[in-house]
Amino acid sequence: MLHLLVVMFHRNAYQLFLKTFMTDASHIDPEYREKEAPRYWQMLPDADKAKHRKRLNDMKQKYIKDYEKFLKVRCEPTLSIRLVQLSFIIPGA
Repeated sequence: MLHLLVVMFHRNAYQLFLKTFMTDASHIDPEYREKEAPRYWQMLPDADKAKHRKRLNDMKQKYIKDYEKFLKVRCEPTLSIRLVQLSFIIPGA
């Protein structure tokens, strides 16, 4: 389940590039930006593509860490309540 949520975040480094390209490419007419983005991505040096991949990986790792923390906080009270309820069950009653 955790993996599926991460995949929905950004599927690849190109999508991350596209998000920044759409705002940063003000020199290109807005109606042509989406058409030009793949060409700019292809022309981008491998070192710059690697930066986008690293940034994406960092974002995914942070998301996973935050989500695990959320689950831990969200599930602990429920778990402790269930344990307390189970401790009051009298066997054979």
